[in-house]
Amino acid sequence: TEGAMLVRLPTAEDAANADSGAPVQSRGEETETTSVGIWGMVVLSMVLGIVVFMIMVRSPEDDELGLSMLNDMGEPDSEGLPTHVDESGIVWRRHTDGEMDWWDQNTLSWRRW
Repeated sequence: TEGAMLVRLPTAEDAANADSGAPVQSRGEETETTSVGIWGMVVLSMVLGIVVFMIMVRSPEDDELGLSMLNDMGEPDSEGLPTHVDESGIVWRRHTDGEMDWWDQNTLSWRRW
């Protein structure tokens, strides 16, 4: 099985149908080219960059919201509920109905136990 390169030359009928939306055969330097693809990629990249930037930027209100969960000493605000720290260093608070929450240091929020 020896490989052979096969080149098919277009017929006159193929050349007549070239303008009907079929793939364009190169006509050398006379082939029309467009730069819509490159400009489309540039515009799409810019739009996506702006969207990602807007998502990643934090507003001052977001910072204030996170800091409002902490009291003046930088500790979690127990909202007047009794708290204690266990031997592992986890802060717990007890609600009046007996439910317990623990302070998640990673998210700076109380988690229901």
